[in-house]
Order: sequence, then structure tokens, then C-alpha cells
Amino acid sequence: MGIRKRIARTLDAAGFEPADWLVDEAAWGPGYRMAGFGLRRVRLYHEGPEEPYFLDAYTGELRSRGYRVTSERFAAGTRRRLRVKAPDADPPQSRTHRPRETPRPTHSNPPTARVPAM
Repeated sequence: MGIRKRIARTLDAAGFEPADWLVDEAAWGPGYRMAGFGLRRVRLYHEGPEEPYFLDAYTGELRSRGYRVTSERFAAGTRRRLRVKAPDADPPQSRTHRPRETPRPTHSNPPTARVPAM
């Protein structure tokens, strides 16, 4: 299961609602929203009022579950967001990576000592 689904399940179980796209208003409704940021990381936003309160609540809930959470804000006046990284105990598997079934071969000939030229 991907990190976005795991975080969504964690936040849903804690009673938080995801943001919905409101077509008539062309804007996000209140709730959390995620943007992908790699296999093990996402950026988490809160849409709606009381953004600092909800971001702090998301931080506490995710940290209690072992996620690494960092608050980001790049410039004054920009929105806050959280960078969330999956716990180290559960590394992801990419779709193209397959673990080796057999170990890599070792060298059959040991290195030889160099003989000085005369």
C-alpha cells in the first residue's frame, strides 16, 4: 500500500476529513489534502479555516504513528504545509525494482601481488 493511502487511513481513523474539490466554487472544501513527493514522502496541506490548528493536529497524530513530520513554509505570507516521511521500518518497493534471488558472484581469482619490474 502506498504512503498516501496509509496516511489517509491514519488521518481518517483519527476523525479528520479529506478535502473535496467543489466544482461549483472551483476550490477545495475544508479538510486535508496530499500531494505526492516521492515513494516515501508526501506534502500535506489543510484547506479551510484554522490551518495552523489542523496542521498541528495532523503532526501529533502522524508522529504518534512513527511518521517523520516537518513543517515547511518557504516565504512569509505563503501557506504552511507538512512534509511527511514514511517510517523506516516499512521501506517501499518500487514497481521496477525486484530483489535479487541469488547473491552476486564473487571473484574466483584472488588478486595477485605485483612483481616489481627489473
